[in-house]
Amino acid sequence: MTQPLQAIGAAYSRAVAAPVGSPYAEAMSLEGLSHAFQPIVDIHTGVVHAYEALLRGVEHAGCEHIGSFFDRIDAEGRLAETELHLADAAMAKLGSLPGRDARLFLNIDERTLEDPAFRPREFVEAARRRDLQASSLCIEVLGRKRGALGSNAPMLIAALRASQVRLALDHFGHGCAELALLYALQPEYVKVDRFFVADIGRSNRKRLFLATVVNLAHAVGAKVIAEGVETAEEHVACREIGCDLAQGYYIARPMPAPEATSDVFRHVLATSTRNRRTRNSDEPLIRSEIDVVAPIRTDQAISAVFDRFRSVPDRAYFPVVDSADVPVGLLHERNFRAFVFNPVGRDILQNDSLGYRIADFVTRCPTADIRMPVEKVLEVYAHWSDADGIVLTEQGVYVGMLSSAALLKLVNEKRLQVAQDQNPLTTMPGNLSINNHLVDAAEATGANRLFCYFDFNHFKPFNDHYGFRQGDRVIILFADILRRHFSEGAFLGHVGGDDFFAGVRGVTLDEVERKARAVTSDFRAEVVSFYAPEDHRRGYLEGTDREGNAQIFPLMTCSAAVVEIGHDEVIDDVVAISRRIADAKRAAKLSIDAIAVRPAPRFPAGR
Repeated sequence: MTQPLQAIGAAYSRAVAAPVGSPYAEAMSLEGLSHAFQPIVDIHTGVVHAYEALLRGVEHAGCEHIGSFFDRIDAEGRLAETELHLADAAMAKLGSLPGRDARLFLNIDERTLEDPAFRPREFVEAARRRDLQASSLCIEVLGRKRGALGSNAPMLIAALRASQVRLALDHFGHGCAELALLYALQPEYVKVDRFFVADIGRSNRKRLFLATVVNLAHAVGAKVIAEGVETAEEHVACREIGCDLAQGYYIARPMPAPEATSDVFRHVLATSTRNRRTRNSDEPLIRSEIDVVAPIRTDQAISAVFDRFRSVPDRAYFPVVDSADVPVGLLHERNFRAFVFNPVGRDILQNDSLGYRIADFVTRCPTADIRMPVEKVLEVYAHWSDADGIVLTEQGVYVGMLSSAALLKLVNEKRLQVAQDQNPLTTMPGNLSINNHLVDAAEATGANRLFCYFDFNHFKPFNDHYGFRQGDRVIILFADILRRHFSEGAFLGHVGGDDFFAGVRGVTLDEVERKARAVTSDFRAEVVSFYAPEDHRRGYLEGTDREGNAQIFPLMTCSAAVVEIGHDEVIDDVVAISRRIADAKRAAKLSIDAIAVRPAPRFPAGR
C-alpha cells in the first residue's frame, strides 16, 4: 500500500521541529528518502568545488521518479515546506563531506520559486542552524517546463541572492528559455546539459556549441560546469574548450557514504598535467603582473570597508570575497563615497536598524583562471565594457587582480613573444608554437589528429649555387603553396630553413595525404622557374659535396611525412609524437615518390 504523502510531510515536520543537534537525515531515512552526493570538481586540478545533493528513495513514496514525487507533493500543497526540509537534510550532511570549503548544490523544483509559501529567510536560517554560510549554498534552477520562470520567482531569487546564496542554471541547452534566463538572472554557474558533452570530441558542432555557451557564460561572470562527463576524452575536450568545472561518472558517481570520498580526484589532475612541462604556459607572465590587493570579505563588519577607503584614498575599488575566499565582485569607492565623506557616514553604516551590509555595495566583475592563456583572459575581459580590471582565481579561490593597464601590457608582451617566435621570412609560427600545438594535440582525444612534416630535397646545392636570396624566394614559394592547400582549420608552422609543419584535426587520413601530395607536386612544378634555363634543361646542378668532391645534384623536390594519431589514442609524452614524425621523415626520404604515411595504430576492440 502506498504510504500517504501526509505521513511523509508529518515526518518532515517532526524532523525540523527537533533540536538542532538531532540529525534530520535519520528521520528522513525512516521514510525511505535519502541524499546521494556527487562532487563537482575543478576541471584542471580535480579539487572538489561543490557537491550536488541528489534525492534518492522516492519509490518508497509510491512514485516512479523524482518528477512524479514533486508533482504529488505540489498537489498536496506541501512543495515549499518539503523543499525546505529536503534542503535541511542535505545541509546536515555537508559538514561530513571532504573539502573544507565545498559548496552544496541543491535542486529546487521551479514551481517552488513561484510559491508564495517559500520563504528565502527560512532557507537561509536553516543553513545558519547547520553552521553553514549562505554563500556555500547554490540553488539549481531549470527553465524548461514553461519556457520561463513565473512572476513570483524573480522576487524569491533576488531575496536568496541578497543573502549570498548562489544560483546555477541547470541542464543548460535542454530547454527553451535558457538564454533569456542567462541574461536576466546572471547566475554564478551554468551547467551544460549532458547531451552536448556526450562524445563532444567527435562532434565539431557540439564543440562549437559548447564554446559559444562558455563565452556567453563568461560574459555574465558565470562559471561553466560540464555536466555528465563520463570519459577522459570528454573531460579533456571540455577543459580545452574552456569549461571551469566538471561533474559526471568519470569524476565520481553519486555517493551515499561521505566517508568514502576524497576532496581531490587525482585522475582528473593526471589528465590535466600530461605534457604540462613541455608546453609554454602564460601563467608566469600573468603572475608577474598580478596586483595582490588584500580583499574585503563579505563577513567583515561594514565599518572595515569604511576604514579601508579612508586609509587608501587613491584606491578606486577593492575585490570582495566570501568566507571561502571565492570572488563575488568589486566594491567601488564611487558607490561608497556618500558615506566615506559624510561626518556621520560610519554611524549610518553601523546602524543595525538600517540593515546595511557589504553585499549591498558589491558589483559583479569579470573573473578568469590564472591558468588561462592571455588571449582567453582578454576575451573574458572584453565582454565587460565598463570593467576596471579582472579578478584572477586559482582553483576557484581569489589570487589577485589585473588592472586594465596590466592586461594591456600582458597582451603586448604576448604579441612580442609571438613575433619573436614567428619566422621573419614566411611570417609563420616557429618552433615554440609548433611545440605548443603538438602538446595540445597530444591531449586532444576525441578526434583524429594528423601532422605533416615537409622537407626540401637538394636545397643546399641550390642555395650554394644561386645564393641565399634566391633560396629565400624558394622558401617563400613553398610557404605560399602550403597555405594554398592547407587553409581553413589547419595549423601551419615553419620549423626553420627548408623544414615546414602542418597540423590538422578531425579530417580523414586520405584527405590529408591528398593535400600533402598536392603540395609536393605543385612545388616540383613551380620551383623549376628559379633555375637557370640551362640547368632546367639539363635537369641537374653540378657542384661539390660536403667533402669537396664533384657531384651532380637533381633539381629540388620536397618530401612529406604524414602521421596520424587516432581519436581514442592518449599520448602521455609529446616526444612520442616527435619520434613517429622522425620515423616517417626517414621513410619519406627513401621513398620513390618522396612521401610516407603512418596511419594511427589500430587497437583491439574493448581496449
